[in-house]
Amino acid sequence: MEKRLIFASFIMIFLNISCVFCGSRASEEQIQEWIQTGDQYHRGQYYSAAFGWYEKAAKAGSAIGQRRVGMMYAGGIGVKKDYKKAFKWLMKAAKQEDADAQTMIGLSYNNGYGVKRDDAKAIEWFTKAAKQEETTAQYLIGEIFLSGGIGVTRDVKEAVKWYKKAAENGNADAQDALGQMYLLGNDVEKDYSEAIKWWRKAAEQGHAEAQYNLAVMYNNGEGVVRNFEEAFKWHSKAAEQGVLDAQIYVAEAYESGEGVKPCNEMAFKWYLEAAKAGSAEGQAKVANMYEEGIGVDKDHEAAVYWIKQYEKNENKAQR
Repeated sequence: MEKRLIFASFIMIFLNISCVFCGSRASEEQIQEWIQTGDQYHRGQYYSAAFGWYEKAAKAGSAIGQRRVGMMYAGGIGVKKDYKKAFKWLMKAAKQEDADAQTMIGLSYNNGYGVKRDDAKAIEWFTKAAKQEETTAQYLIGEIFLSGGIGVTRDVKEAVKWYKKAAENGNADAQDALGQMYLLGNDVEKDYSEAIKWWRKAAEQGHAEAQYNLAVMYNNGEGVVRNFEEAFKWHSKAAEQGVLDAQIYVAEAYESGEGVKPCNEMAFKWYLEAAKAGSAEGQAKVANMYEEGIGVDKDHEAAVYWIKQYEKNENKAQR
């Protein structure tokens, strides 16, 4: 998973939860009321008002308020995006041992958001959060050690150690990463059973890539008894989350009846989903199905449209 996506997802996760003069003498009860009021405004999508209440709490010394102000600056939610201000407020919260803020500070150093990029500093802050069992921080330490970075030497043993900590604590990204390592035997002994074990844990948490990887293993009979019904089940879950290869597989399965009862209408539905997402294969199949009236009413104009999309896609790929 790209670090930027993780950074963005943190903003959304920790903001979507459930002055009067703001000074250092505000009581804990009053600060909590300000945060709760900010939460209510945020849930109602009145982001500027939410920011105002969070800022009151932040200025009164609340780590929660400081973290939320920092996240709103980082995401440009209710206030103009400003990574430097985000970093300032997140650091205030991080120094108060707020694990989520510490993770965000690590991501800031890892990506160079509001501060000069420094992976050694990123690990320093991720480690602070990781010691508080913050699983995303544990996973991200593994990510940095796996590839190395600014001020950090590649160390696969350390990467595996931190992946396992995060995975054992339920982090789906770490579970998926471990599955990949055991599948390929990259710096660990190749072990399909271990790959399956970790992908299943991640897949059951809704991790799209792990669902797809697990489906492929069932389809190929690698590390598990070959089972087309299970392959179809997990491909379907990944397809619902937009994994293109899974969408094509599901369409083909409905077309052939492999692991599911044949249904041209459902085949068309999934080819169309893939086509809309930019799959050349999906576009070609949709064009043909419109032209032949397979799983959908014949529509020559629609067939022409999709074949043109396919040609554009192929021309782009050949450049």
